[in-house]
Amino acid sequence: MSQQIVNVGASANDGTGDTLRASQQKANANFTELYGSKLDSVVAGTNVTIDNTDPLNPIISSSGGGTLDALTDVTIATPLNDEVLAYETSSGLWKNKAIASGVSFTRQEFSYTSSQDFTLSNTPSAIYAVFVNGQELNSSQYSFVTTTLTIADTLESGDKINILYTPTASGVLDYYTKAEIDAFDYESNHAEFIEVNELSDLPAAVSGVITLIGGYTYLFLKHIDLLGSRLVCGQDTVIVGWSSENCSISSTGLSGSTALVTSVYSLPIRNISFTHALVFNLDGDGTTTALDWFGVNLLNCASGGTIKNYTNFVVGDSALLNSGGFIFDGTIGTIAFSNCLFDTASTKTAITVLSTCTISRRLRIIYSSFVTLSGETGVNFSTSATVGDEKYILDTVNFSGGGTYTSGLTHTSNKALFANCVGITNTSTRGFLYMINNATDTTIGTGNVNVWVKAAGTTTSSTLSKFTHSSNRLTYGGAFSQSFTVHINTSVRSSGTNQVISIGIAKNGTIIAESEMTIRTTVANQEYPGSTTAIVELVSTDYVEVFVRNTSSTDVRLSDLNMNVTKIPV
Repeated sequence: MSQQIVNVGASANDGTGDTLRASQQKANANFTELYGSKLDSVVAGTNVTIDNTDPLNPIISSSGGGTLDALTDVTIATPLNDEVLAYETSSGLWKNKAIASGVSFTRQEFSYTSSQDFTLSNTPSAIYAVFVNGQELNSSQYSFVTTTLTIADTLESGDKINILYTPTASGVLDYYTKAEIDAFDYESNHAEFIEVNELSDLPAAVSGVITLIGGYTYLFLKHIDLLGSRLVCGQDTVIVGWSSENCSISSTGLSGSTALVTSVYSLPIRNISFTHALVFNLDGDGTTTALDWFGVNLLNCASGGTIKNYTNFVVGDSALLNSGGFIFDGTIGTIAFSNCLFDTASTKTAITVLSTCTISRRLRIIYSSFVTLSGETGVNFSTSATVGDEKYILDTVNFSGGGTYTSGLTHTSNKALFANCVGITNTSTRGFLYMINNATDTTIGTGNVNVWVKAAGTTTSSTLSKFTHSSNRLTYGGAFSQSFTVHINTSVRSSGTNQVISIGIAKNGTIIAESEMTIRTTVANQEYPGSTTAIVELVSTDYVEVFVRNTSSTDVRLSDLNMNVTKIPV
């Protein structure tokens, strides 16, 4: 029976509506069908139970996939398009909810071993994107048939492949925002930019570790306290700030023995300060990783930490402020600081090169200043560290404060080259010997008439740098071939009268012909002055000496002598 409607008329008492009896008959008929035919015939199914004890308040219960205990468990407020019914544990109600925003995709990840074909879990109705190591491929670079996706470009072992697609099979899909899609490969070469105004802008800490995404640049806009966590950087992570004066990173509660920043990759840093007892623990691969920093300050830090196994560590316009400095270990190509200030903390060392460190190119500090007070050390370069000759370079560096400015290798070492520095002895290459009131004659005799012989006498050395001394000999010990000026001043005497005596400079025992100067004496045992100069090319272990010659057999004495050997600047 279809529902019977009581006709109540157009207006009160207008005589057009049903009579009272007729209206009650329709009502009775409606209720009879409802109670007798409908509710009584409803039976519970597998997942549905019916309680119609009170026909006016029937209860329908469901036991599949969740609870729908009663109609009173459901509340719908202003339904909108594309909403779904979802259970809310906080209220115990089923409510209308908007579908999560994003794109409905399934993502699968593979690592390449040998085959260019990859089997998907579902047949895709469409493929949204394919990434190889974070680089999105063009549609011409891959194809798919049913569940097999084939990548045309040549892959290498370990390549990471991410595939986003919409499956044809029905079911619950994952929803990804655009940002999530861009970040699928955390080692992506596709750089992203993240502004950090507060700690929550960084990835969430896991067991005290905040892992910064590889390929991402993190711009710190003010001071950020990591509150006991530390940073672990991904491949090519970049850390920058607006200014090292007002942008910094610290971590209250982090152990002083735990490094604030750790990385095994390249890590560019710009315009930011760090404050922690131990700042860095950086250990690269020694071949592809490098550190390039500008405007980086360490403030009130016990140690800058250890840097090892990087091709380059290049720092400009940076400062240690009341801090301990960097410790270098492993194999490093170039260590370079320019326009930097090192204000060392009490008992600390600004730069330490360990005995186990190998510097394959150079350590160079230029146009910088060290404020090193008593008990502090500027540069401690182990004498056992490996570095090439004249590759430990200090150029135009100012040392002040009264502490230990350099230790280990000194300016006399062939490994060092110190130039234009203040507060330390600069590297020079020179030798000087002399004798005063020498009483030893150089024997001539009949066998040595007009023959060059080494002048006799005991000499004394002074101001030696890269030269060693033995009697009447200066031996060059420098690493490289150099040009030198050798200058001799002497006074000559002989027991005979009217002697024709020559003085000259010998290299490795052989007289340099152009150095010969002749001195004619007229009075016996009277001293006559003479001097000579020569320019010579010396390599390591070459030596120079003073030789004399007499045209007669009378012995000759060099009563006073000085010989000065200096490197010719280039």
